[in-house]
Amino acid sequence: MEGFHSLREGEAVDFTFKKSSRGLESVRVTGPNGAPCLGSESRPKRSRGSRGDRCYNCGALGHHAKQCQLPPQPKKCHICQRLNHMVSSCPIRAQQHQSTAEEEEHHPL
Repeated sequence: MEGFHSLREGEAVDFTFKKSSRGLESVRVTGPNGAPCLGSESRPKRSRGSRGDRCYNCGALGHHAKQCQLPPQPKKCHICQRLNHMVSSCPIRAQQHQSTAEEEEHHPL
């Protein structure tokens, strides 16, 4: 199987590896005794639209903001969902950053 990227779970393989700038890379991966690899069962790739289009205005699926029937909705913070500020000035985000900094101060790596 030329150009595969993952193996089937439990699949036995023979391979050699080389050292590269990205670490160790396997090369010449084959099944036992040179047989071709089966590879993993990959799910079919979905087109971008198959995930469902979400409207940035109302949050509903199935249409984009430019087709939204509602008037423009107020912008809200993506962290706490409040309307009076955006992420950059979110008090919850500031608290999270402060507690993370304090933990790093007490537990240096």
